[in-house]
Amino acid sequence: MNEYIINTLKKKKLCSIATFNGVFIDNAVVFYLSQNFSIYFGAYNYTTKCKFINVNKLVALTIGNIQIHGRCVKIGKNSLEYEKIKAEYLEKFPYYGEYLRDKNNYLYKVTPLVLWMYDNRKSGMNREKIIFNEEYYKRIKPYDYVENIQLDYFKYV
Repeated sequence: MNEYIINTLKKKKLCSIATFNGVFIDNAVVFYLSQNFSIYFGAYNYTTKCKFINVNKLVALTIGNIQIHGRCVKIGKNSLEYEKIKAEYLEKFPYYGEYLRDKNNYLYKVTPLVLWMYDNRKSGMNREKIIFNEEYYKRIKPYDYVENIQLDYFKYV
């Protein structure tokens, strides 16, 4: 299953990212690059999603039939990681170079906490999961009805 998910993530170009600042929600579509299960995207730091990420690093992504809850951080422009990801990002999206030259445009990294995939290769509503952070998964109780969930969002930022 892991190999199938990694290949699926590599093939796609767009994902939807949901962010929450403690009061409001935002949802945006971004071009992304995947490295195994990590997701990278470029964005201007003054967009709603980036302002919300500065407050709350927890995000939710949807890529085709894959859902990811993760922790999102801005990558420092002078880091080795930034240069490596920038080169790969520009290989996938050559026209993005002009945006990355802008001082307000950054690359962001989403490290997954949990990933779900609806596997349409199997019958019915088969939902596979990969848990990267057991504590997070237990705290959100994704399959239990919880009338008033109390999750310390900022514990995971």
